[in-house]
Amino acid sequence: MAHNLEFNERKGTHSMFSVQEIPWHGLGQIVENALTSKQAIEAANLDFEVKKIRNHVKFNGRDIVSPDSYSTLRTDNATVLGTVGNDYTVVQNNEVFEFFDSIVGEGKAIFQTAGVLGKGEQIFVTAKLPKSVVINNVDLIEQYLVLSNTHDGTRSIEVLFTPIRVVCNNTLQAALNSSKNRVRIRHTKSAKEKLAIAGTVLGIQEDLLKNQNKIYNRLAEKQIDEGIFKEYLVKVFLNDKELKQLTQIGGVDKIHKMEELSTQKKNILTTVSKYYVNGPGQNEKGVLNTMWGAYNSITGYYQNVKPFTDTSKKVTTNF
Repeated sequence: MAHNLEFNERKGTHSMFSVQEIPWHGLGQIVENALTSKQAIEAANLDFEVKKIRNHVKFNGRDIVSPDSYSTLRTDNATVLGTVGNDYTVVQNNEVFEFFDSIVGEGKAIFQTAGVLGKGEQIFVTAKLPKSVVINNVDLIEQYLVLSNTHDGTRSIEVLFTPIRVVCNNTLQAALNSSKNRVRIRHTKSAKEKLAIAGTVLGIQEDLLKNQNKIYNRLAEKQIDEGIFKEYLVKVFLNDKELKQLTQIGGVDKIHKMEELSTQKKNILTTVSKYYVNGPGQNEKGVLNTMWGAYNSITGYYQNVKPFTDTSKKVTTNF
């Protein structure tokens, strides 16, 4: 169960909501419009609290209280979520949404997904930012603000920016692993105060979006011919040994003569080449015969063409 979404037996639903788009796992509540924080909490079954309770042990008929060991307890179903130390401070689900409310209330983001993982050890909330990366007024890359919180003491609160729309454990881990623009907040007494001001990281995101726009639009301005595209393609898919062999037999135009190259890799190169010419949107101005189009042929192959036995593997594929 790679999605790891909680099934809430009391409500009879998986603990997640998504706006309009149906996640790859097809679970949770699909809603038509963006939700308020109160609606999102209810739709994702996040309407529970967590308490920090001191650990007790029975020994020789005596009830012994631990001096510095605690457990986090989910109060709606009496589930122990984790063991934590004396300094650990619980940050409730509604307090997470208060952080988002400070952004949503200013019209800077709208709730897209939220969910509960495991038995409630971890939760996630995703909001779409209003500004996106736009390539030549044609291609649009959405940007999301994701907050991940744990109730078992294993991780800090994390607020990050990502183009990945989080809908499960796999996509959450992909976002956490790939994002370079994030804030981590430890579960200490100052956690709530730090979370309250974490919205200032949006200023960082403004700069990031500007940089991404510059980079991607420069790729769209860079005209290339078939030879440059082929060179780019083999550098992406061939390893150092294969590239050396290709040079020895005369270069990229001789690749069909490479007996050492597997049939599978040859098929990938052929498929990506076809996508470069005929893939969705590849004939648009600013995409056709540009480095942006070449880049899209790679990402488009993995997103739209390559077969996956498990759709969730899309977010963990390296290339």
